[in-house]
Amino acid sequence: MHRLVVKIALIIAAGTFAVAGCGGDSDKQGSPATTVAAGTPGVNAANATVPLPKPACDLLSLDDIAKALGNPVNGGMAGGPINCTWGTSVDGGTSLDLTVVKAASGASEQACNDQRSTLSRSAAKENVSGVGDSAVWFVEELTTIRQGHLLACWDDGAVVVLLTGEKDPAALKATASDVAEKAHSGLS
Repeated sequence: MHRLVVKIALIIAAGTFAVAGCGGDSDKQGSPATTVAAGTPGVNAANATVPLPKPACDLLSLDDIAKALGNPVNGGMAGGPINCTWGTSVDGGTSLDLTVVKAASGASEQACNDQRSTLSRSAAKENVSGVGDSAVWFVEELTTIRQGHLLACWDDGAVVVLLTGEKDPAALKATASDVAEKAHSGLS
């Protein structure tokens, strides 16, 4: 359990550092439908995103997450309305981190680019077909576990899935693609 808490804390910390440079201009004013807090991933001075219809933790069921991770899961830990992290209740490293942004009208490309800027610049990314309008994927090999990263973009938003586990990279990619599709379906 202690390993799980440490890994989740590291994932959340990494996500926080990764998105710190993507903050918006808090002096900008907008209508309540388009104003999003500064520092929210995907938000820039033009307010590329709008609030989600429900928090990211509510876009997927615990059964969806358990299926994706292959074991029973603990409830999601919200990192704000657009981010949620789940860990399994039986091992110390398998987890899923989800970030979902809904694009403002006409700002889908900017919302996707903002999320793309949070991804590792040094990792070799492969294009993924069959999920979203466009998607990229890469895997990082950690000491004892893999982290697969998927960014899928649609004309109405973007989904980032960080899947940590012992599955082979192809299985991680298939799972992350499935999770992204399910999360995106909750945007409407």
